Amino acid sequence: MGDLAFPWKPNTEEIYVIGTGFKADKREGSVLRFTPILPCVGLTMETDHPYQKPEPLMRYLIARTEGPVIDPFMGSGTTGVACANLGRSFIGIEIERKYFDIACERIDQAQRQGRMFA
Repeated sequence: MGDLAFPWKPNTEEIYVIGTGFKADKREGSVLRFTPILPCVGLTMETDHPYQKPEPLMRYLIARTEGPVIDPFMGSGTTGVACANLGRSFIGIEIERKYFDIACERIDQAQRQGRMFA
């Protein structure tokens, strides 16, 4: 994953789910495999965030938690899109204005679309 990669794990990235109520599936182990789909909805190759997570992965993790979701490194808003698709409350923080604006547009678009499945 670009600059975040370590020599001993070049195809993985650590994601921390911090809080109460996380319901892990013990059968899956600690490494989850998800294939990124590029470009993601609302993004193009010119605006992709360099460390964007697959939205299905974020939905998977969020569905196993309770309460509001806070992403202090929001990037292009994939976690917020996943929250919108799951009907969850979301607070996102991003230092770079470019990605903040992209995230706001993507989350707004996901909220306008509504949820396909309850």
